[in-house]
Amino acid sequence: FDKVLVGYTIQAVEVKGDTNSAVTIQLMPWKDVIRDVKIDVSVEGMTPLIEKMVLKDAENIESVFQETLSGLPVGAIDWSNGVLKKNVNSFMEKNIPEFRADFDIVDVAENTKVKVTLYPLLPVVRTLDLQMHSDTFPNFWLLSMREQMQKEANELIGVPVAFVSRHRADIAAHYSDMLDSTDEFKRFHVNTDTTVVPSENMTLLSRSNLEKLRIRGE
Repeated sequence: FDKVLVGYTIQAVEVKGDTNSAVTIQLMPWKDVIRDVKIDVSVEGMTPLIEKMVLKDAENIESVFQETLSGLPVGAIDWSNGVLKKNVNSFMEKNIPEFRADFDIVDVAENTKVKVTLYPLLPVVRTLDLQMHSDTFPNFWLLSMREQMQKEANELIGVPVAFVSRHRADIAAHYSDMLDSTDEFKRFHVNTDTTVVPSENMTLLSRSNLEKLRIRGE
């Protein structure tokens, strides 16, 4: 039995013989067991904006490692990896299906340390078409903002399309707030509404308007 379930020793065996026999095996873990699990989660290839959203979706992943590994004998860590991987995959499918998780148990002891890396799944955003418009002032005013907006918007390249779609409202609000918080926009009380159209060739449309004025140029 020691070859089948490394990390445990048989403490007792009880056999109840009948038409339907029952065998009860009591197991006792070896001396050293895992008491606590600390994990370090990183996101591969994502910008700070997206990384923050991903980590928020995955913030409870530590509980998967705690529930699976706590109380497990240190010697059983090798054969238990299959169970742990299944539980981690189940968590990812439920909470953040646009990414996969790989983990490496770097220190097996009573206080175990695990390094978790999250990778994006295809399809991802490959190109981004930025469109900036206004109905209340000449659009050339937006040219001064376009370079900054383009730089910020390029953060979405390489992000899973499904993730962008699921967080569409938060992403749109981020870019609207980014424009409206500039000194020039705040001075004239500009309000921006951003539309995100998720796809591999994605479109990001911002429409900025003055609240009290309508300016025309001829």
